[in-house]
Amino acid sequence: HMIFVSEAQRENVINDLEVTDQTSVIKNGFDPNIFTYSGPEQRDSNHIMFIGRIEVWKGAHIMFDIFKEIKKSIPTLKLSMFGGYTVNDT
Repeated sequence: HMIFVSEAQRENVINDLEVTDQTSVIKNGFDPNIFTYSGPEQRDSNHIMFIGRIEVWKGAHIMFDIFKEIKKSIPTLKLSMFGGYTVNDT
């Protein structure tokens, strides 16, 4: 199942990969008191961004594997991951 933050992003992937089912759109929100909305024309639909702790239980390692596969079909795709991580000494 693929989750997108906008209909434009979903349509871009569907057109490129010919995926037609098993998709959802969860629109991202913002605080207008802090940020200025720039509109969809400023959005980069070829950029996947992960923000949160980079932990195995959150599936960060799965994102790396999936990204490598999708990048084969969409060479302009970018991935940015932001967040802390825990070093396991065992």
